[in-house]
Amino acid sequence: MRKPFFICSFFVLIALCLSQASTCLSADWPASWTAYTSLGSDLIDPMKGCGNSKDPSNGGAAVAPACIDVFNGCSKPTQLGLPSVYVYYDSSAEVLFFRMRMAGDPSETGGLAQYTWNAILDVDGDGWKEFIVELDGGSNVLNVYYGNTNQQEIKTESCSTDTDGRVYQESLELNTNVRVTFVGSAEGYFLDFQVPLSAFDNCSGTQILSTTSPYSLSFSTSATSQNLTQKDYVNSGDAYTMNDNTLMPGGDLYSPSGGTTQDPSVTRISHTCGEGANYSPITLNATTLDTFSLSGGSVVDTIDFVKFYYQLSGESGWTEIASVTTPDTNTVNSWSTDWDTSGLTTGTYNIKVEVQDDQGYSTTNTSYSINLSDCGSLLVELTTFVATPDLRSVLLAWETATEIDNAGFYLWRTDAEDAEYIRITDYLIPAEGGLTQGATYAYEDFDVVPGLTYYYQLEKGGIHLTQVQKRYLPEYIAFFPIFFAFHSKMANTL
Repeated sequence: MRKPFFICSFFVLIALCLSQASTCLSADWPASWTAYTSLGSDLIDPMKGCGNSKDPSNGGAAVAPACIDVFNGCSKPTQLGLPSVYVYYDSSAEVLFFRMRMAGDPSETGGLAQYTWNAILDVDGDGWKEFIVELDGGSNVLNVYYGNTNQQEIKTESCSTDTDGRVYQESLELNTNVRVTFVGSAEGYFLDFQVPLSAFDNCSGTQILSTTSPYSLSFSTSATSQNLTQKDYVNSGDAYTMNDNTLMPGGDLYSPSGGTTQDPSVTRISHTCGEGANYSPITLNATTLDTFSLSGGSVVDTIDFVKFYYQLSGESGWTEIASVTTPDTNTVNSWSTDWDTSGLTTGTYNIKVEVQDDQGYSTTNTSYSINLSDCGSLLVELTTFVATPDLRSVLLAWETATEIDNAGFYLWRTDAEDAEYIRITDYLIPAEGGLTQGATYAYEDFDVVPGLTYYYQLEKGGIHLTQVQKRYLPEYIAFFPIFFAFHSKMANTL
């Protein structure tokens, strides 16, 4: 549960209709819909009956009643195999639409039945939800929740305007922002709902979904708004039991402007300078976004390889650095390799990342470059970096004296000194300083457990700082040290 914010920042309205459930304007319903796919095939969710003893993808509870049983058009003795979920984007209204095919009528007098229907967005490819669009029939509201933690719980973040991480809310009105259509006894009911693209906010007033942003989708139902992983989960055939602590096998990538694609995406490239000759080895990292598959009920990546190349700026041709076939430990979307730069000429090098999945689909990203001399440059002069523990969070604050070519910062954390660091800020905290002046920043980390020791890294462009500080938490007699790794000769610089 985390939220980025800046000291002395102005209040930001997170999204329309947030402070209280109110009626928002709706867009016209689509005349046509696009079936959502996984590995290029329509998502057709199996259900009990029609050749199945039970629904093989669920949250461990019986998928009943029919109004929360996602349907595939199966009607004995005929198996129609109709798509279970659909998406659509209205570019003029800037509204996202979702459609779920249900076995029973989700509506009741005046609104929806007292269950929840959920569209779940994974925007960084790590298998954990970032956004949940929830139709809550019990409270008669449409909610959008944000949470960037390694959990599938519906309420994991704390925003300045809502401690549950709710960044958007509006009242449900049948035939306005939600509608139910009876298609036929063999086709079931369509449950349609819509939400503005501006609602997808990261708890700090920043909209992080654009029309070109790719993301993976999952759909589920539940009997309670406290648990999105309780009843049905839409998946084509393979057995899968969802819970708060397992990855979700999201489908093909979807972007509002581009629609659905099977091509993987490289969402981020970064580097960390080494301490050898010419700052060798430089560790390169690429973050990917692609469809997942299931193996024995567990989520696995579909990436075949990630290849890294370099090219001296101004020259032609690329030199392969490495082909990586296994993701980083405890991840399904992060790929790293070490690049030996000890014999290279100092200068700017373009980095190319090529990704291919096991379906043969590929993509290439050539947007990243590294100036080897920057590894030893005083790009960011850090003057302070402190942690202030509270009863339920750790406030990280840092101040810079100067910032040169700095786009912003990321924060990383681990609970063991020798363990792998996990990035806790999914999006760049924008830089506020410049060539002649610094800035003050703060970030509140809510995803901490009293009594544990935490180590933090501050990153700018993949380059890390070196400094160790400890902070005492008297309420729990626990230490929250701050640690950042960089060259020992370049302490307090980034």
